[in-house]
Amino acid sequence: MSGQGWASWNHGAHLWQDIDNERPIPPRRAQRDLWPHVPVIARLVWTLDGPQLVATTADIWARVDDVTDIHIELFDPRRRARWLWLSIDDVHRTPDTKDPPQGR
Repeated sequence: MSGQGWASWNHGAHLWQDIDNERPIPPRRAQRDLWPHVPVIARLVWTLDGPQLVATTADIWARVDDVTDIHIELFDPRRRARWLWLSIDDVHRTPDTKDPPQGR
């Protein structure tokens, strides 16, 4: 299939970086859906490129041992996965968000 223009799973691997402020995945029973998804500004700290603010959406939150984490969506060629968990301190609602999120 390489002659048909399909990218392999590791296409762009030379761009991949870790995100230093990424949090571990909390236990599933602690996770709560946000519906509708909430527009946010997330602060990422890339291993090589440093800090970056990204406009995205939050779709899940979790609280374990008095620590709250937020699950966000991220489309970036430096990242292998599409989602990640960040501390609530690194995620802020966009100014136009008026209604509080409702958990399901």
